[in-house]
Amino acid sequence: MKMGINLAAKTLQRNIHELIQASACPAVVVRAVMEQELQAVREWEAQEVEREKALLQKELEAEKETPAETPTASEKED
Repeated sequence: MKMGINLAAKTLQRNIHELIQASACPAVVVRAVMEQELQAVREWEAQEVEREKALLQKELEAEKETPAETPTASEKED
């Protein structure tokens, strides 16, 4: 997930840089675009976190349903 966040941040940075270079936008417009991009990244990150939480919860439930196949202390002595 961290790689995805880093990629999104770099893309955001590049988009903002290109926007500033491509036009003579007032700072207000640039700021608005930056805020929109940042909000999109935050929403994406929240979705990714929720997806990972759900995946981990499923894995935890699967582990609870499947008994561990490690020998008990009495079985080790045999």
